[in-house]
Amino acid sequence: MCPADVSVSVQLTARSWSVIDATMDNTATNALHGFDEATETVARDIRQAGWDQVPWVDGQWPPMDQVLTIRLLAVQWEFAVSHLAKSLAWPSDDESEALERAALAEVSPQLG
Repeated sequence: MCPADVSVSVQLTARSWSVIDATMDNTATNALHGFDEATETVARDIRQAGWDQVPWVDGQWPPMDQVLTIRLLAVQWEFAVSHLAKSLAWPSDDESEALERAALAEVSPQLG
């Protein structure tokens, strides 16, 4: 595993990043309602870092099969992956579960 303060680039599809982005949105919202400012801040920082790196197409997400390179701190990737895994513990539906599993399968091997 990388030191927490090292930046790590991960290649993943826009679809997988959108799943991570949505998970971070849910995490931030739940943290806000639970008065957990630290968790909310980390989740929002991860979302913002992704937004800053996504190659937007006329203000819209790129095609879902487009491969993106997203660079985050190792500790941010660990946070995102752990919350994605937690989300799988209570899947909302079969499609969401499949998308979350696919995102984990795409990202996890690149993190070592």
